[in-house]
Formats: sequence, C-alpha cells, structure tokens
Amino acid sequence: MRMETTIASDTLPTRAGRVLQRLSLGLLTPSCEMLDWREVAGVAIDTVGAAEAHAAVPSAVTEEFASHIQEVVPAVADFTGLVPQAPLAQPVIFNRAEWIVTTAQTMGELMEPFLREMMDSERVAGRLMKTAARAEMGLVLGYLSRRVLGQYDISLIDPDSRDGRLFFVYPNIVDTEERLGVDGDEFRRWLALHEMTHVFEFQANPWLRGYITDLIQGQLAFLKDRLNDTEKKRGGTKRSPGGGMLVFSGAWRELMSVDENPILAKTQALMSVLEGYSEFVMERVGESLKGETNVAELFDHARRT
Repeated sequence: MRMETTIASDTLPTRAGRVLQRLSLGLLTPSCEMLDWREVAGVAIDTVGAAEAHAAVPSAVTEEFASHIQEVVPAVADFTGLVPQAPLAQPVIFNRAEWIVTTAQTMGELMEPFLREMMDSERVAGRLMKTAARAEMGLVLGYLSRRVLGQYDISLIDPDSRDGRLFFVYPNIVDTEERLGVDGDEFRRWLALHEMTHVFEFQANPWLRGYITDLIQGQLAFLKDRLNDTEKKRGGTKRSPGGGMLVFSGAWRELMSVDENPILAKTQALMSVLEGYSEFVMERVGESLKGETNVAELFDHARRT
C-alpha cells in the first residue's frame, strides 16, 4: 500500500530559507513561554518540507492497525500473563506533521519549568538562547519525524493517569517497508506486536509511570544544580545565558556520561529492561504470528547497518 498523496516540489534551499525566516521573526517577537513550541513545531515541519510533512494518510490504515492489534493482544496477554489495569490504547495513525505537533506539545509541558530556570527572556542574550534552542529542538523533531515508526506515549504530566496514546507514523512505515523489501501486512503486524508489548508493560505496572516522572524531575534538578555550579566557577551572577555556559564549557558532554550523571544511569537501566523484555516477548510471540518473511530479523539488520 502506498501513500495517497502527491509531493510538491520543495527544495532544500527553500526549506532552509523558511527556517531562517521563522527564527529571525522569533528574535523580534518574544513569547511568554521560554520557547514558543508552536514555532518549534513549525521549524521541524519546515525542515522536513510542508508537503512531505502533511502527506495524507489513507483512511483504511487506522482500521488495518486496529485489526493487527486485535490479533496480537491475546497472544501478548497469554504469553506474559500481564493484566492491564486500564483499557488498552487504540491506535492513532499520524503523518509527520501530526507527530511533530503532538510531540512538541508534550515536550513543552515537560520542559518549560526547567527552561525558565536556564534562560532570562528579558535580555538580548536570553532571547538569542531561546532562538538557538528553538532551532535545535525543531531540527531534532524534524529528524525524528522521519525515523519514528510507532510510539506508546504515556502521560507524564499526570503520573496518576493510566491513559496512554498509541501512535504510528504512516509515511515512515511505508518508507521502511520499501527500503527493507518486506511484506507490508507482516511488517505492520510486527510493529503492532512491538508497541502493544510496551502498552502491556505500562498498563499492567502503574508504578512505572510515576517512576519515570521521578527520573525526569530528578534529571532536571541535576541539570539545574550543574548549571549553578558552572556559573559559580565562571563568576557569573545571572543565569542568562546559562545554557550557553554549559555548552561552551564542555560541561554538557559530561552530563551525557553515566559516570557523571547518576540519574542518566538509572534511566538507561530502566530503558534496557523495558526494551529487553519487549524484544524477548516479540521473539517468542512473533514465532506464532509471523508469515513467510522474518520481519524482526530484517528490521534488526536494518537498524544495525
């Protein structure tokens, strides 16, 4: 199945020009937020290209994924013995722009409190930092919007909530199927199995949501403390442009090391457990679901190469 859309001509210089224009306007029109997350999404969409980002998704794809999920749920439940404590999430099929906008909104809710600690929006240097951060966030989102296939998005804003959202990014799925030369029906069933395993992990273990929220809050507190330490060493009295101090001092690289960042080490350990268990379930359950093509092996090979 191919996308039902026509991609308009959208050259790289044209996209780059739109990004620069958007960032220049941001310098002149500061928002009340530390980062204007709508503009972050706009930068990401401009980076991808508006026509490609807004490519239409055939209406039948939602029913197709719902059918795959209905097929894999009993197999995952039977093998794992996990009992979800809330209704299972239903699939939402996105194009790239829809994924970008949704992800930018979630990132804003999580990061705004921390960014307020890092940036002084009333000064020119702070405004420059905001523009640079908006560009970086937008470029990262634009890149990821072409890579993400499926995602189980849990509500971290409200750790007591048991609701989650299940996303699939259709254009990326089509591109991957063509690149790997796999059967689309089998590949999408495999994706449904992968994401539903994560759904069962979280819905059967409500404590995970609160634990991840604590890790994120701990990470932000750690970054804030390190930022203050960096400023003291440099004799700074104002936070602006604190984020730049971290970057240009090289301290940011240290924060990405598990030896220097104990919260990051805990986060990596948790993700290893979640992904490792998911791979184990997929390998065992997938044996009874896969067809003639070993999709998991092909996809694993593609990721490694």
